[in-house]
Amino acid sequence: MAILGKIDRKELTVTATVQADANGDPRQVSIPGGDITDPTDDNYIEPGDILELNDAPYVVYSVTNATTLQLKRDAVLGGGLVAARRTPPKEVADYVNAPGDAFVGNLLLLSLAEAQDPGARSRGLTGPGWWHYKTYVDASGNTRHKAECIASFAISGGTAGVVGDDFLLDDAVALEETVAGEVDSVITAVTLLDASATEVTPGVTDVATFGTPGGNTTSGGGVLFYQWQRKPVGGRFTNIPGETTDVLSLTGLTVAANNGDQYRLKVTDDAGAAEAVTNVATLTVTLT
Repeated sequence: MAILGKIDRKELTVTATVQADANGDPRQVSIPGGDITDPTDDNYIEPGDILELNDAPYVVYSVTNATTLQLKRDAVLGGGLVAARRTPPKEVADYVNAPGDAFVGNLLLLSLAEAQDPGARSRGLTGPGWWHYKTYVDASGNTRHKAECIASFAISGGTAGVVGDDFLLDDAVALEETVAGEVDSVITAVTLLDASATEVTPGVTDVATFGTPGGNTTSGGGVLFYQWQRKPVGGRFTNIPGETTDVLSLTGLTVAANNGDQYRLKVTDDAGAAEAVTNVATLTVTLT
């Protein structure tokens, strides 16, 4: 069923600045140089609109005055942000601005082409429209995807276009491409960790280092991101906070706490490639 409400995108004529609000949260946006409360102004914005700041979408929670508004969720502090306004279906604004709703995750607008991408479908994004999308790490340390369609679009003649009062733009926003697509980016090589046990003797060999998985590449040229995980004996793989480079060095190891620990490295990129995981390396800690 088509969702009524014309979908548009309009670049604002001025840049925006994200500031901390009265609660200290980065949700206040200053847009000087016009009157965002004036319907005749090019920068007119209403509560429930989508405000894109450097291509990242945020729902407007309230308009304070002619130059200030409040977002529903935290943005990135800073000025000189290129801003654009989208007018989403009412269902989208109601969903995100629901009382007490923290709205964790990303708000995406997918075109038909993006929704047909294998990367999008593998993440549960199965059709064109507005989506609530987020990821989380499960009890086994694996990345999971959760996608909920807030407002879908009717498709006529196999293309996204005008259906009644609906209009879906074909222009692609960087955030949506990053989350939805993996056709142009595949992590093509992950050198396996040394599968043999890494042995450390406290007081003799104090540092355990798991070598860099050299040769990681992405065919689409995306920037690589790393996350090391640890699995204690009898436990599950969980992320190691702060260990986000391609080399892991461990110190302060003891037999009781660390002997038999297993480690692995998850590799992702900023172009939407499917996550790659190395094999597991086991740590042996011995007494002198």
